[in-house]
Amino acid sequence: MPAFVGTVRRLLSTAQDETDFTNVRFGRYGELIEHPLTVGAYANSMQGNYFKASNPTPNTGILASVQTTFSATNGLLLLEAASAGADRQVVVDYIRLIVVGPGTGTTRVDALVAIDNIPRFSSGGSLITNVNSNMDSGTGYSSRLRFGALTLVAEGASVRRLSRFVLRDAIYQARQEFIITFGRDSLSYQSQTLVTATADRYLVDAGPIIIGTGDSFVLHVWKPAQATAEDFEFEIGWWEL
Repeated sequence: MPAFVGTVRRLLSTAQDETDFTNVRFGRYGELIEHPLTVGAYANSMQGNYFKASNPTPNTGILASVQTTFSATNGLLLLEAASAGADRQVVVDYIRLIVVGPGTGTTRVDALVAIDNIPRFSSGGSLITNVNSNMDSGTGYSSRLRFGALTLVAEGASVRRLSRFVLRDAIYQARQEFIITFGRDSLSYQSQTLVTATADRYLVDAGPIIIGTGDSFVLHVWKPAQATAEDFEFEIGWWEL
């Protein structure tokens, strides 16, 4: 009688090359383990592939820059895949921004996300420690994350500006949240009122984004007529395959 034969393994084994033969993977009760690798965070977290990062101190923001027009050399968040030693693709899941200090003079909040096949960091911002979301996993991350008032090197010849959107068509409010998802269409274009009449939680989907070895992901944010800079708490999640 035909049967599958494989290894019982809930956690990941050593990654195999594309042309290698390997055992089928089973759960402890004989169930075949299969799941879509790019849908849903829990499957990747169970494998030890899902990573998160946030600003180090709750209720303490990281200062952005005064940026009144789009500039390719100014960024708020930069995620760079390792340039060597890790053959992984990085799948961006979501970004959360919480306004701590709104700054002054803002009339609206514009944003754009781009990917590039070169490292983009030049100076500024804060280098953020990343963590595995699975406490039982010792898998390390290969990506580098920076947040804040970032100066970037010029875009490469292969840059791809993948999504352009307005986060808010009004001034910032303290405690306001923006959640940007990537490939979760069910969360798109929703707004929720928080405790006050002026603070809200706004969700937008920017579509799927993947970067590979040596590539960069950039979140650009600019605010027409802004006079002084805002500061944010933030959170980001991504998985590496």
